[in-house]
Amino acid sequence: MQDAGTSVSEAGLPAGSDAAADSETTTGSFSFAAADGPATISVNGNAVAAGDTVTGTYGTLI
Repeated sequence: MQDAGTSVSEAGLPAGSDAAADSETTTGSFSFAAADGPATISVNGNAVAAGDTVTGTYGTLI
């Protein structure tokens, strides 16, 4: 990935260690290429497709 310097932190979540911080979100995009296409894409063991959201303990990945 180019410019992989973006991150988020649990600290800014309502029940995080620094709830007043704005560290729970970021913007941007990433892409990858697979010559034969990806066999599967998963987040935390759950298969996802383009446009899916992933709901976790502390929020939703869009």
